[in-house]
Amino acid sequence: MHAETDVVDSIIHKYGTKKEALIPILQDIQSDLNWLPEDVLKAVAEKLQVPLISEAASQITGSLKQFKPEDLPAGVFPGNF
Repeated sequence: MHAETDVVDSIIHKYGTKKEALIPILQDIQSDLNWLPEDVLKAVAEKLQVPLISEAASQITGSLKQFKPEDLPAGVFPGNF
């Protein structure tokens, strides 16, 4: 968790603790860690002083997951992937 804490702290320092920064913060964390662990979501919520609702956190986590074309079934994306 120490490495995760460093990532969270660095990204929050970059954006500040305004509630409006929540989504960019979560996107950067997800990009760096490749996922959003629950303890990280709790830490961000605490630092930004926003409520953490586990269902909302689950939806945010799901919406931020990035798929590579090779992760999806064949034919989902037309074109040269």
